[in-house]
Amino acid sequence: MFKNSFLTDETAFVALLDQTPADIAMKAKSDPLVQLVDAIQKNADDKINLQYNALIGEINTLKRTYITAQREVFKEKRFYPDANSTLRMSYGKVEGYKPRDGVYFEPFTTAEGIVAKYVPGDYEFDLDQRFRDLVARKTMVNMLSMENYLSIL
Repeated sequence: MFKNSFLTDETAFVALLDQTPADIAMKAKSDPLVQLVDAIQKNADDKINLQYNALIGEINTLKRTYITAQREVFKEKRFYPDANSTLRMSYGKVEGYKPRDGVYFEPFTTAEGIVAKYVPGDYEFDLDQRFRDLVARKTMVNMLSMENYLSIL
């Protein structure tokens, strides 16, 4: 398969890029590696995804029930906030990302960002008044400092 595939031959692959989309599609259909991937995808669609899709509604309902039960049993425990009441589990390295040129999102939330998400009385997003006052004061000091700086210019 690998020996007969244009995907593993750099020269053949680059040459293919000069062809029309129709020619590329035709060549891809006859490529043994593309055929293998198509067969794997068809098998997943026929045998795995059909069963998964049939069960996903029940799975989501059970997840909500599980989280609700966790919160009732462990009332003193703080659960991480999320948007859809699902249990969050993660691993790996946390990094920012660039969704488009000239835009970069940091992998953390600032104090101002926390205040922006504040919802009074909400278990996950309520904030102490003192915290909000400190952030507001810091923001005001920063704005005044910037005004002073700009007036010097």
